[in-house]
Amino acid sequence: MKTIIFTLIAAVIMLLCGFGKNKPGNKPENENNSVKTAPTVLVIGFEKSQLSSNYYGIDYLVDKFGISADSIHILFNRSIFKKLSSYKGIRFNELSDEQSKEYFYQHIKYNKGLNNSHEITVSDLNKDSYRKMLEKNHTEYLLFISQYQINWSGEPFNTLIHLLDYTLFDKDMNKIYSGQLFFDSEEIESMVATKKAEKKTYQLAQKIEKLVR
Repeated sequence: MKTIIFTLIAAVIMLLCGFGKNKPGNKPENENNSVKTAPTVLVIGFEKSQLSSNYYGIDYLVDKFGISADSIHILFNRSIFKKLSSYKGIRFNELSDEQSKEYFYQHIKYNKGLNNSHEITVSDLNKDSYRKMLEKNHTEYLLFISQYQINWSGEPFNTLIHLLDYTLFDKDMNKIYSGQLFFDSEEIESMVATKKAEKKTYQLAQKIEKLVR
């Protein structure tokens, strides 16, 4: 008799627990604990010819940073990517394959916009090759840093203005957004390591997250 009673009590408890889990509005445990996969963005930095200044010559930059003229743009691009990749909201992957970079550079068109900014046209790119590039790098979007300008301004104070052009594309080569990031500094070193650059790059990453979420 006791065995029967205990069995009935256990059955009632199991039923109650089951109803509690399946009540309307209660999500399954694995659904509550699931984490939405963060979008991944492929980053392509600007090519060597797209680093310019109205004040500093390339020879000065070579002496300042102690690297070859062919590596100046690589230093800047890596600095930008490092700051972007520290952002936690979405993932950024850098395109490291030089052959893919060269193909991309050869099939885009630069059109001048306001403040010497770039308007990028990618209609000459092969769509299948573009998609394969994204898939190979496990990404869904492309962020192209198309230009970096370092301009001297004497008004109202002597300062350097850094201008960085960027365009965001989806997996079908549609342009989602293009813009220009800028910040100022007093020293030439600031374009590689500065709190203002970090802040602005963080804001860029935030903006991209809002666009791709």
